[in-house]
Amino acid sequence: MSNIYNILGNIPSTKIEEIQNIEYLKCSCYSGIEPIEAISHFYKRYINPLENYIELDEVILADCGCGYGWLAFAFILSGGKYALCIDPDFRRLEAAKEISEILNIDEKIAFICASISHLPFLDQTITVFASIETLQHIWYNGKPSKRLTRKGIQEMSRVTQKYIIVKTPNNWFPIDHHDTGLLFAHWLPQVIRTMYAKLFHRTKEYEYTNRFISHRFLEKYLKEFKLITAFHCYNDVDEWIENRPIYSPHGHIGYVAEINKNNFKIKIFKIIFKLLKQRIRYFLPDIEGIYEKRGTYEKRGTVSSKEIKGGEKR
Repeated sequence: MSNIYNILGNIPSTKIEEIQNIEYLKCSCYSGIEPIEAISHFYKRYINPLENYIELDEVILADCGCGYGWLAFAFILSGGKYALCIDPDFRRLEAAKEISEILNIDEKIAFICASISHLPFLDQTITVFASIETLQHIWYNGKPSKRLTRKGIQEMSRVTQKYIIVKTPNNWFPIDHHDTGLLFAHWLPQVIRTMYAKLFHRTKEYEYTNRFISHRFLEKYLKEFKLITAFHCYNDVDEWIENRPIYSPHGHIGYVAEINKNNFKIKIFKIIFKLLKQRIRYFLPDIEGIYEKRGTYEKRGTVSSKEIKGGEKR
């Protein structure tokens, strides 16, 4: 088990303040995010569950749409071998690189300006590929592009040797929880969706223009991989509950996602999970889980960072 919590607890407050004062981060919509809590979030939600399947010191992880790099930092601080931070926003990558230097882990991370639909890597050179809240943001000429979203999923499959971690809104869930928070909004044609959003004072364009995918769409183009987690990235609902409360690094200052473990709704939810098992994913707000390449469950990733082509450490 990783000693990441000891490492995070020993990071001086001066370094935390230095991270928070990085200009591009400070001027962004994430200016109030707590860096240590953000790293802890990604460890608890993704890296710790991943440790059930792989030895972190044997693998290379790519985080596409990495933002400020919190997932990659959690991976490296947990003993990961090497990480690739990929994002189309060069200035955000520069901020992520600056954070990695403050944390003294920059030598284990490459920062690559690229998009998920055009990954600059050879086939099967990435042991673990992560796409967290990325697939709903693939646009072309100012509009969401289903074609490039499909290409992005195919690219993930092409470059990945072992595991893929995915999180993106579930198009089948009736509430548009990611953007407007409105019932059925994401199922409407864009013109009507825009009117509907503005009627309820959702005035920012990003709040009503993202397009979501379904499990069927994802798994159609990720056919070489099989979902191996039963509930999000966990083995069951109990494990998910054990990892609550959890800090969520979203919005201006983030928030703590609380849960009452003895709540009646949670008890009902656990019963439903026992009945549906993995099929419960069709009824959840997000598509989220760990996918494993079919037929390779006994293998371990041993690709050297020197074998990664097309990306350049900046």
